[in-house]
Amino acid sequence: MSMNDNPYQTPQSPLQGPGEPPRSVGGNLEDALAGRYELNLSAIFEEAWGRIRGVKAVFWLAVLIQLGVFMLGSLVAEALDKGGFQGLSLAAKLALNLVTAPMSAALLLMAARRAVDMPIRAEEVLRHFPRMLPLFLTSLMGGLIIVVFFGLGLSVANSLKNPLGWLLAGPGVYLAVTYQFATLLVIEKGLRPWQALETSRRALSHQFGKMFLLMLCMSLVVALGSLVTLAVGLIWLMPFALLAQGIAYRQVFGVTVAGGMAAVEGRLTA
Repeated sequence: MSMNDNPYQTPQSPLQGPGEPPRSVGGNLEDALAGRYELNLSAIFEEAWGRIRGVKAVFWLAVLIQLGVFMLGSLVAEALDKGGFQGLSLAAKLALNLVTAPMSAALLLMAARRAVDMPIRAEEVLRHFPRMLPLFLTSLMGGLIIVVFFGLGLSVANSLKNPLGWLLAGPGVYLAVTYQFATLLVIEKGLRPWQALETSRRALSHQFGKMFLLMLCMSLVVALGSLVTLAVGLIWLMPFALLAQGIAYRQVFGVTVAGGMAAVEGRLTA
C-alpha cells in the first residue's frame, strides 16, 4: 500500500494554507495510533487555566451563537408540530441536528487552535457548514454505538439483579471516552466518519485511564464550581473545560498549522 493509500495519513488540513507544507504542533496521527504520547493531567489543567485570559468572551459569544441557532430551530420545529405539520417538524429537527453538528465541533476546534497560539474568533462556529454531513454522521454513528452498548449492559445488569452487573455498561463508558476526539479529527484532519471514530478509539485506548480521569475531573469541576458560585463560575469554567480538551487533543494528535506558523511549535516546546 502506497503512502497515498494510507487511511491514517494526514490530509490537507483546512488550517493549512495553499502550497504550504503541513506542520503538526504537538503529537501526530502516527505517534497517536502507536501510543507515543503523554497526558499529564495537572499540566493540562494548569495550561488550560492560563489560556483562559483574553478568550472568555470569544468562547461565550460562540456558545451564545450556537445556543441562539438551536433555540430558533427548536421553536420552528415546535410551531410546525403544533400546527399539525408533523412531517415538516421532523424535517426541521433533522436539519437542526445537521446544523448544530459543525458548530459543536467548531467549538472544540477553537480550543485546539488556542492551544497552539492561533487566533480565534466567535464566528468560527459558522465556518464549517460544508462539513456538516460527515460531522453529523460521525456524531450519529458514535452516539448510536455508545447507546447500544450502554443499553445492552444495563439490560443484562437489570436481569441479573446484581449491582456488580452495572459493570457490564463498561464498554459504553469506554467508547464514550475514546470517541471524544472523533469530530475534531473530521474537521481538523479531514478524516472520514468511521475512520475518525476508529482513529480516536485506537489512539485514546493507550491512555484510556487518563482520558477518563480528564473527562471526569472536568465534569466535576464544572458542575461543583457552577453550583458553589450560583453559575457565575461558568464564565471561567466553560472555556476552561473546552481548552483542556483542546490541549489534550494537541498532545495526542497534534494541531496542523501552516508552514508560516512553525515558530509556534518552538514556543510550546521551549
